[in-house]
Amino acid sequence: MYFIKKLRYNLVSVLIRISKFNSSLEHWFDNYRSKAADNHQKADVSHYYKDIIRLINESEINAFPMFGTLLSIYRDREFVFADDYDFALKEGYELDLDLISRMGNLGALLVGYSVVGKRLVELSFDFNSIRIDLFKLDYFPDGTIHRCPNFRKERASVYYSDVVYKKYTTCFVVRYEKIELRRDIQWNLDIPINCEDIFINHYGSDWHVPKKSNFIDFEKYQFMNVESYVVEGEHELLLNMLYRDDII
Repeated sequence: MYFIKKLRYNLVSVLIRISKFNSSLEHWFDNYRSKAADNHQKADVSHYYKDIIRLINESEINAFPMFGTLLSIYRDREFVFADDYDFALKEGYELDLDLISRMGNLGALLVGYSVVGKRLVELSFDFNSIRIDLFKLDYFPDGTIHRCPNFRKERASVYYSDVVYKKYTTCFVVRYEKIELRRDIQWNLDIPINCEDIFINHYGSDWHVPKKSNFIDFEKYQFMNVESYVVEGEHELLLNMLYRDDII
């Protein structure tokens, strides 16, 4: 009887040590993933800009360049460096299944999406290992608003499963003049007329000075206590989640 009790005690002790080891190992992997993501040097994909512009035009998703992509076109008149490409939907168009299908038919697969409150504000695609972010802006008679999970100032709570789920307790909002577009023949794209207003509000008053690091002046940013999140994963899994959560 004593032998059985001793054996049971030893077995429980081993199981506890294994559980603690697994917990420590999981914590170590979480830290490793976080540090690896922070230290990862993104590749320069600026030389693929013609392929991306062709994709946007052929997909007929009614989008125009924004943020870093617009800055390259307007300020630099060339793509000196790009680690991804940013586009926003024109007024009256949605981030919907038709858009995902149009992009997918041309080889651009869904790899992420962002939600603020319960509203879908961004879809991210992978096209031949090049990331393309498509934003949904809010258009009003007197201005345009961009909403986004607050990756600028808040460290996300990250959960790993078959997808990566990044949860934020806040979001940020940036307001611009009403965005109106004109056709740029050189780039074969519709370009905002009020580019400088966008840059001043998004980057700061010294937007015209090229930076060696990703510096942003938050003077025009409004940070709000609205829950938001980002989900990253494989195309089919993300589609199922968008359906399941009634986001799209």
